[in-house]
Amino acid sequence: MSGSGALPEGYLDHALRDERVASVRVTILPGAQGTDVMVSVSEPVADVTLPALRVRTVQYERELPHLKHVATMGLTYHLLQARRAGFDDVLFAGRDGLLREGSVWNVAFWDGERVVWPDAPVLAGITMQVLRIGLRKLGIPDEVRPLTSPAGMGAAAAVNSQWPAQPIAAIGETVFAGGDELVSRLRRAWDAVPWEPIS
Repeated sequence: MSGSGALPEGYLDHALRDERVASVRVTILPGAQGTDVMVSVSEPVADVTLPALRVRTVQYERELPHLKHVATMGLTYHLLQARRAGFDDVLFAGRDGLLREGSVWNVAFWDGERVVWPDAPVLAGITMQVLRIGLRKLGIPDEVRPLTSPAGMGAAAAVNSQWPAQPIAAIGETVFAGGDELVSRLRRAWDAVPWEPIS
């Protein structure tokens, strides 16, 4: 769909038609005649228990990391390289040594007292933002702080619009034993935030 003056809700209504429960992705690109908007609709993501990930860390920094954009060649390359090396996914660290984000997810850690998010240039994903709201509602402390290593953390999880909390079994040589505790807190936080209608 193309256009420059229509509200996003109009695009969503057109794409969804009579469907009320779905997964929707909206991509906005500059076009020759204004703004091009692509809306894709798929089945809702199944609420299933996902296996724990084995992740390796690589040095990589997304361009304009605070924005969600379609420049994904670098992160896809590193994800595929990690899988070829026997890992499930990849966690990026910057040239400054700070942990950042996964291939298509934010990372959450549990230090025994609070949920910890890396303080670095990252995309603060919608799921991460919703989880932080839910954690506050439940009185579960969380904070953002610089991390150069996962060592010393009791648990880690990947959070994304496809899954609010997927346990991470290991990041490199750091093995986590308490993933269920963190995932349980994150799932409770996710459920604590009510859904809102989009139109």
